[in-house]
Amino acid sequence: MIQELGDHLYVFRVYLPHASQVELVGDFTEWRTAPVRMSLGRDGWWSVQVRLPGGVQRFSYLVDGCAWLPDYSAHGLERNSYGGFVSRVDTGQRPARRARTANGTPAREDMDEGRSRPVEAAKTRAPAVGAAAAPRQDAAA
Repeated sequence: MIQELGDHLYVFRVYLPHASQVELVGDFTEWRTAPVRMSLGRDGWWSVQVRLPGGVQRFSYLVDGCAWLPDYSAHGLERNSYGGFVSRVDTGQRPARRARTANGTPAREDMDEGRSRPVEAAKTRAPAVGAAAAPRQDAAA
């Protein structure tokens, strides 16, 4: 679990009461070059405060020097070159909230050019209950 304290200062926490050592490793530690040791609390939670550089940082917890554990409550996961997963934390500014219409669909100016436009509601509605069905055009006479 990660918590932002402000000014790029983050608290990293992971519950591993039976681990004998937990280190925080990532882009900001050059992975195993300069791991950050975490401290074990009486409640079984390991924690550490770290000031991170700006941008997206990948990280993982290294448990007992051999098990790599991603943080599923971080800002996302991605596959690493070994086929495992690492976590992401985005220390940059969050994108502005996109404008929405009254019914909750994205405003046209916020939609990507490559995406299809919302379908008009009239084209997607089912016929009202009890409405007469239109005659079939392919019926044999």
